[in-house]
Amino acid sequence: MSEGSIIALVLRESRVEWTALQHRKHRAEISQQKSVPLDWPEGLTDHRSPEAATFLKGKLPPLKGSLGIAIPSDRVLMRIIELPSVDTQELLGMAELQVDKFSPFPTDQMALAIEVLHQTEESSRVLIAAVQHDYIDHLGEFLMNAGLYPQSVDVDVLGWWTLIRDEGRLLGSGQEAVVIHDDACAQLIMVRDGVPLVIRALDTGIDLEQPAFAREISDELEYTLMTLEGSWGAAETQRLTFWTMGRPSEAVVAELRRALPLEVMSADLNTLPPLSEGLSRRLSSPESASLDLAPAGWRRGIQSKQFQRRALVIAGASFGVWLLFMAGLFYWSNHQKTRLAKSQTAIVRLGEEVEAVRTLRGQVEWLQQYADRTYSSLECLREISELLPAGVEITSITYNKASQVNLRGEADSDGPVNDFIAQLEKSALFTEVKTEGISTAQRGGRTRSQFRITMMLPSAAGAQES
Repeated sequence: MSEGSIIALVLRESRVEWTALQHRKHRAEISQQKSVPLDWPEGLTDHRSPEAATFLKGKLPPLKGSLGIAIPSDRVLMRIIELPSVDTQELLGMAELQVDKFSPFPTDQMALAIEVLHQTEESSRVLIAAVQHDYIDHLGEFLMNAGLYPQSVDVDVLGWWTLIRDEGRLLGSGQEAVVIHDDACAQLIMVRDGVPLVIRALDTGIDLEQPAFAREISDELEYTLMTLEGSWGAAETQRLTFWTMGRPSEAVVAELRRALPLEVMSADLNTLPPLSEGLSRRLSSPESASLDLAPAGWRRGIQSKQFQRRALVIAGASFGVWLLFMAGLFYWSNHQKTRLAKSQTAIVRLGEEVEAVRTLRGQVEWLQQYADRTYSSLECLREISELLPAGVEITSITYNKASQVNLRGEADSDGPVNDFIAQLEKSALFTEVKTEGISTAQRGGRTRSQFRITMMLPSAAGAQES
């Protein structure tokens, strides 16, 4: 493989695969594609240890070129939102403000990247992805110990999405659901007119052969459609395509068709090109830049390695003037080291100052958040408990960062549920009460009314008005 290759690498517990593309005559052609099983030595349980890196290094040939890797999508927080059509830096700034709304971790602990999925003159549909710095840093250290120096970090589900789209396996128009279950994790993608609206990680413990599997998928899809309608408007879902490694059994497909009121299709991921090929297509795409979660420090390390290789070539070609060359190189190297030491000292000092500001900002935000307990989770729970009528059981309460409260519950009939909703609507604590749905289900031989309610707090109402 030449230096000009574009290489996408996928590392899984049991295998490593890669695809290398080479640009020839204004198009990218596959120059190498391979998958290698990882038969880890007995007793080596930590597959991210220095010993594991040494083992992996022995399984790989030299990969020369622009290397990109993919991380499992269950390690990444992803959200798709609509933003005004502005330049990339402004979109990134707006995305940073959105991350705090759906991330359970402080933003200063997350690496953030965006990708524009669809754009018009007025608006842009943007995918926001965030991953913890600790995970990326640990992964980078492991890969570099294995002799790999990636320049970009993508998300594996986006590689599968690219392959499915490029193979023409989507509806041309309308809304559909796509479930992708490979050997890493499971993802639900809601697609409208060929462009994703939602990408959600499903329960990693989903067992395809269990009877409850179809009900779990049905519940996840129902919940996603409710949230989708609030953000993107209502649309009829025409079908669900279930992608797995090897086709699922007919019994599983039949169970899905019974549980879902729409067309259900099964498809085999093995009929598509390898995942690494989908990721390499994204890396070589001439369109707007793909999502990239790689830290800037990785690129600096790669540039340093490239410089060292060039220095060795020059030294070998200049053997006749070796003494003079080495004297000059020694002086230049010392000069560079001095500059590098100064730069590193400045970076450390700047990092300490930035960390101090971040700490102070976090303390201020913490004080602001917890000084006023008017709309705290405890206050919301107290209000709900006082208004709860007899016969109504709460099965789930979700409190979302002082913006809204989601309730799930059940009762023997709709009457107490309606009374409960009426009491909540009179409450001065909640600015708006939305009934997400009331349905019936058989439990223990009895018909039970199940309900979902969303109660907006003043901060959420203010965000919608703005």
